Amino acid sequence: LSATNTSKSPLPLQHGAGYLASHKLPNGLGDLYLASAEPLSDATPGNGGLRLWHYDSDEKAKIEALRLGRGMAVKHDTYNTGFAGAKLICAASEPPSSWSPQNKTVLLNEVATMLADLKGKMYTGCDMNTTTKDMDYLSERCLDNGGSDYVLAAIGNKACCPNTATAYGVFGAVEAAMGGNVAGKRILVHGCGGVGSVVARLLVEHRADHVATVDVVSERASLDGCFNVSSEEEWWVGDYDAVVPCSSSGLLTEDFRLDAGAVVGATNLPFATDAAQDAAEARITFIPEGVSSAGAVIV
Repeated sequence: LSATNTSKSPLPLQHGAGYLASHKLPNGLGDLYLASAEPLSDATPGNGGLRLWHYDSDEKAKIEALRLGRGMAVKHDTYNTGFAGAKLICAASEPPSSWSPQNKTVLLNEVATMLADLKGKMYTGCDMNTTTKDMDYLSERCLDNGGSDYVLAAIGNKACCPNTATAYGVFGAVEAAMGGNVAGKRILVHGCGGVGSVVARLLVEHRADHVATVDVVSERASLDGCFNVSSEEEWWVGDYDAVVPCSSSGLLTEDFRLDAGAVVGATNLPFATDAAQDAAEARITFIPEGVSSAGAVIV
């Protein structure tokens, strides 16, 4: 693999099957990676969310960043947006749950500087552990730094939440996988944050027979009309018609023997490895997230 660009105002350089740039964050907060599936340019700028996550190693962070960039390329190619697939990853030195508001502000300031220096070759939005409020702040900082806004979070429509837009796309994909109607179906939603909670609510409203919910923060999975199975060790066992991952990447490993007819959700890279995906697809229907989870790149 070729060396990663570590300059202050990076354009990603070729790195294996993709392109990668990195920037060391102040105060020992971690590293900021910009990954893309192809070279970024004025004609084909990159687009993908800003993810804040703690990884076991720098190498795992780089691998996931590159895979996420390729995943975003599938979304943009599927819906013909004109953007290149890309992703911003903050590989935090400590778990995000331990971050202070001041740490988040430092990160957003650094991202604003990077985006301003790239001068329209990269646009971002929210992702795991970044919020629409963070994007509002980042938008303001981009305007302060370079006079342009490089944040696409339902831009031009402040009444539209990109998480909700994503959730509706996921729900539609679940409906399609169930033959056009979720009524009477047994469905499990893994991850009950801004996307998963909306998906679960829509499933209940459209008369799914049984909606099970799981979250690492168990109380978030206690939703009206749903069955919280977060405490169950083998939460995926339940003769489900569909499992809907709306949580972290790499959730489904080769060790999972999914008891479901389909996997369709919001999670980018729901399978930990290609082998895990191949094993699952030999038995069940998998709707790629590039199709099901693209609401935020459309609105």
